[in-house]
Amino acid sequence: MRSREMTYSFVNNLDVVGRDIDKQKIIEILMQPDHKNLSVIPIVGIGGMGKTALAKLVYNDDGVKVQFELRLWVCVPENFDLKKTIEGIIKDATSQSLSNLDIQQLQTILRNTIKDKKFLLVLDDVWSNNRCRWEELKALLTEGASGSKIIVTTRSLEVASIMGTHLAHNLKGLSHEDSMTLFKKWAFDEKEKQPCRDLLEIGNDIVEKCQGVPLLVKTLGSVLYTKDEKRHWAHIRDSETWKLMKEEEDVLPVLKLSYDHLPLHLKHCFFILSLFDKGAEIQCTELACVWQALGFINLAGEEVALEDIAVEYVNELWKRSLIQPKESFDSMFSTFIVHDLVHSLATIVAQNYCSSVEFDTAEIFEGVRMVLFSCTSLRGISNSDGVPPFLRKPTSKRLRAIMSTSNADDQFITREFARTCISKCNNLRLLELAYGIFEKLPSSICNLKHLRMLTITNNNRLKKLPDTICDLQTLEELDLTDCSELCDLPKNMKRLVSLKYLHITTKQKNLQDTGIQYLENLQFFSLMGCQNLEVLFEGTCLLTRLQQLIIMNCGDQYLCLSWN
Repeated sequence: MRSREMTYSFVNNLDVVGRDIDKQKIIEILMQPDHKNLSVIPIVGIGGMGKTALAKLVYNDDGVKVQFELRLWVCVPENFDLKKTIEGIIKDATSQSLSNLDIQQLQTILRNTIKDKKFLLVLDDVWSNNRCRWEELKALLTEGASGSKIIVTTRSLEVASIMGTHLAHNLKGLSHEDSMTLFKKWAFDEKEKQPCRDLLEIGNDIVEKCQGVPLLVKTLGSVLYTKDEKRHWAHIRDSETWKLMKEEEDVLPVLKLSYDHLPLHLKHCFFILSLFDKGAEIQCTELACVWQALGFINLAGEEVALEDIAVEYVNELWKRSLIQPKESFDSMFSTFIVHDLVHSLATIVAQNYCSSVEFDTAEIFEGVRMVLFSCTSLRGISNSDGVPPFLRKPTSKRLRAIMSTSNADDQFITREFARTCISKCNNLRLLELAYGIFEKLPSSICNLKHLRMLTITNNNRLKKLPDTICDLQTLEELDLTDCSELCDLPKNMKRLVSLKYLHITTKQKNLQDTGIQYLENLQFFSLMGCQNLEVLFEGTCLLTRLQQLIIMNCGDQYLCLSWN
């Protein structure tokens, strides 16, 4: 979830305004007979101009679908990581995730997948000007049939020059007329036959200042959607922020207006978006769990479920154009992405509260409450015991969340790291120890009296959990997915009275004595890759609040049930 894998290719044509001519120009190039083995068409424009939206329109055109045997969509990692890019192409072509394979195996699969097939590949949001990596990828892609095409979207003319075989299509701002059409779509209720003339006049001035940038038009329209007083509209129009945009040639100051108008509780929730990578697909469930763990969700009434409020919060962020849904938000399992400019905004406004840290970070600011580890491994790091220096400082006592962007290549969570987090950061609400390299979780875990979310996924050395983990009375989520060597679960798990989400991978054969069947608040329960599992437990009828049960790859069994 926290890796930059891909944006999505679906688009609702009604949501895109004023790009018909641009779309036609790109399609004309795609349809031209081309004897080159591979042609590359760059689309260039500033952030928020609608490059991705244009690429989507082209990608989903009926004529284009007929022209190409394969259509592929990948969001390129910022550093143009060749392995991850190849993985993304294969995943889109075959729906298979092959992250466990090395690059030698991946390049073979890629070449076989596209061999002699005419394909259209969209490489969305390319930042890196590393020509060597591009040439490596290009060489692999020449296995496709003659006439294959690549569309590249980028903000950089240098990138376009390096990658393109055609002249770059420079995407300009929308016309004022098209901008007003888009603005009215987002600022006024569609049921209104005739919007207020005074508001339209102010809106016209606001749109003029947006300089044709669709993201600004849409975002500010969303901010004003619920406002029907002239003073609110005039405040946006007359804000000093427009001067910053002009001076800095940056749309971020104007986007910040949408953040400034968020209610306080949503501002806190918005901070958390900075902890996910740009372009990452985020599931509502995951975000809701983080919000809950940090106490950001306020109960409006005793009968309202926290999960329902989380969906409401996500909807609010969507209505204000701060997130982009893959589809409609209708459940906790809906997914969305965050535009990279909005992500930059979240990073800026959260910088005194959330901090990205490296493994050798010496100190953090006093106000920081959440840290995100972005380091890759212990290689080249002097503190070989596996503990970042800042974790030993007094400022770590104020931390509420420790998270990481680890993957299979990033294993730096040692037992000493875990022990230090537990002993020094006793106010933690959320602790993530994914891809750890320790065999046993320290028994002192019971000292984290406020902990609500504990993630120990993808640890292929973990063999045992301490019984003291059952003393965590506030724990709401425990994730042990892909801990393939975990032998036995604690026997007093029924004492985890607040547990709502439980995800397990274990070598255990029988779960009868674990006490899971007595977890009255359990709502989501998954068993993944439990190859030895023979017996679940008696008393499943006691799990009266269970909404979803997933049993996958357990003794050749696959089961997914959900009920209300």
